[in-house]
Amino acid sequence: MRKKTILLLGIVALILLIIFCNFFKAGVIREQSEAGVVSPAPLKKAEISASTDTLIHKEAPSSLKEVSKKIKEVLTRQTISFKSGTAGIDARGRKVLDRIYDILKQRSDSRLTIIGHTDSFGNEEQNRKLSIMRAEAVRNYLKNKGLNRAEYTIQGMGSTQPVASNRTKQGRVKNRRVEIILEGE
Repeated sequence: MRKKTILLLGIVALILLIIFCNFFKAGVIREQSEAGVVSPAPLKKAEISASTDTLIHKEAPSSLKEVSKKIKEVLTRQTISFKSGTAGIDARGRKVLDRIYDILKQRSDSRLTIIGHTDSFGNEEQNRKLSIMRAEAVRNYLKNKGLNRAEYTIQGMGSTQPVASNRTKQGRVKNRRVEIILEGE
């Protein structure tokens, strides 16, 4: 009976050790800065949690296709949107860009294309210039965070590629956006 108890305790200890090691290997949930928790180091391998505003360490996507998919997932849930006539990034947009930054730094060897868009208010030349300014604002934000790319491509599409109707306020908000595309291997 004593041998069985010792064996059982040994197995339980081994299981706990494996769980403990996997916990530290996989990482620890890091609350975002609004919660007042300061992380000791920046995340190196992060995946966005779809249900919360936390970042969880996971295996980094290795292929360009996987990283591009993660970026699209983030931008599908929340866009980097702008107020009418501005290129300033608001707090919500900065949160989205912080998530994108964590994904993009996994593939620093690829080119990045940033495409700005506007709603249909204003003349097309002003909208094209504004869309370029929005794309540049995103590029500058990512560069200031430390994302150094050999090549950033900036494009301004103006109001030529709406994703929603410009007849409604909600549609115009959706059209004032930036797309981020990862290219090359």
